[in-house]
This record gives sequence, C-alpha cells and structure tokens, in this order.
Amino acid sequence: MQRDALTLLKSDNKDGWTVLKAAFGSEPIPEGYVEDVQAALCRTDFAGLAAEGSQEGSTLLLVASTFLGFVANGAVKTRFRQELLQMARKLRYDPKAEETITLSGRLMEAALNLSRCELTSSERVSEFAAIVADLASAWPRLGQAVLPIIQEMCDDLPIGQTAEMWRLNLRLRSQ
Repeated sequence: MQRDALTLLKSDNKDGWTVLKAAFGSEPIPEGYVEDVQAALCRTDFAGLAAEGSQEGSTLLLVASTFLGFVANGAVKTRFRQELLQMARKLRYDPKAEETITLSGRLMEAALNLSRCELTSSERVSEFAAIVADLASAWPRLGQAVLPIIQEMCDDLPIGQTAEMWRLNLRLRSQ
C-alpha cells in the first residue's frame, strides 16, 4: 500500500494523499520515503484541486499537512504556505456561505500543522498567528469564521505566548 501511494503521488494522482494516509496513518514517514513525500508536497497544486471542488481540495490539503511534521524542510514549508494562501485566494470568490466554516476549519488545521514544524512553542504560536493573518487577508470570510477560535486561544494560551495571538485577534476584529 505504501508503494502504491508513492506511485500515485509520483504520477500526480490526487488519490495518492489519501492512500498515503491510509498506509501510514499518524506514524512517521520512514526514511526511505521522505524525499518522495517532500517532492510530492512541493509538486502538488492543492489550490488547483480546489477548482475541481473546494471541499476535495481543502480535504487533500489537510491530509497532506499531517505529514509535514515528519518531512518538512525549508522548501517544503515555503511551498506549503504558498499553497495555503493560494487556496484561500481561490476560496475568497468560490465557496457557498454554508461551506465557510468547514473550509476555514480545514485551512486553520493545515496552518496549525505547518506551524508545528517550528522548533519552540513560541515560534509555533508566532508562525500560526502569521499564517492565519495572511489567510484572513486573502479570504476575509475566514477571519470572521475563526475569530471565536482565536479569542479562545488568546484566553487559553500561557501569557508568555499570547502577544502574537492578541495582535491577530485585534486584526481580525478590525476587518
């Protein structure tokens, strides 16, 4: 099943991500597969998949984001962040109102998975706040949808980690 997933990903078949998730679940990617998964993360046009259907595109983006912690390097993180922002830009003009909560939740979770690649908890919080701010700029409805979550994070995080989240909270309120 693992080989099948990598074969699908190498041929740019979008089903490769779900097969990869079925093969590895939440387990680390074995050393021999890391470069192939990195290449697939850098090559996949998740935002382009949103053109086929925003639900499917955002789901595949979220599934792929679960592997970031095992394979991310600078190039993978940069490319994945670009894909997140491109997805948000496409969704700005695309989704139906009832999809906003679901789609924004998937983008937020993918942003959280990306920010978890940072070394310290303070860097993770800062990176997450920066990504969400960029996503909200690209897709303002996301900012409105996630504001209650950001407010709760401001209340629940240790005081030493809340500065960036409060900035984000205020920014989202002013939009």
